[in-house]
Amino acid sequence: LWYAQKIGATHLVDIATLTGAISVALGKFTSGLFGTPPAWAEQVRAVAERAGDRCWPMPRYEEYRELLKSDIADMINAPGRHGGAITAALFLKEFTGGLPWPHMDIAGTAWVEEVRPYILKGSAGIGDSTLAELAFTASPCPVRPQPDILGWTHLSVRSTFPLILGWSEPQRLASLCFFMWCVASLVRS
Repeated sequence: LWYAQKIGATHLVDIATLTGAISVALGKFTSGLFGTPPAWAEQVRAVAERAGDRCWPMPRYEEYRELLKSDIADMINAPGRHGGAITAALFLKEFTGGLPWPHMDIAGTAWVEEVRPYILKGSAGIGDSTLAELAFTASPCPVRPQPDILGWTHLSVRSTFPLILGWSEPQRLASLCFFMWCVASLVRS
């Protein structure tokens, strides 16, 4: 998060299996969503719902920030059990540089323990559809990679790596998300 904002990102999205506390709060079928400002977090939530990644807005009250205070460091990263998902999200927020930022905690939803009608057992791929949908709806100029004469689409790590770090070019964002969508489709099918 810190590096992305240092290299010029204007908006951040962070998806992680961050806390077991979110699993206790929301279970195995819904991810927790934290973010600022509320309008950007709501846009990401709406995109996630359209993409099939269920998430629920969680509180981000500043009173929880008090729990991160430390006598020996700038802040503590694990202040205890109470409000663990909230304090973890507020810890991450400290590294955003004030940029618009949502955090989706997928600790409870990242792994499927039994087959469901819409997903196989194993890694759920939560968030990849959201990122792809967000790239194509929030990007001012989405460009899809064009297949070659044989129908193969070529993407290189070199072209997508800067995007992973900062979302600095819409074309690269669209390419990365298209690649992620292809991989997710293959894994899910």
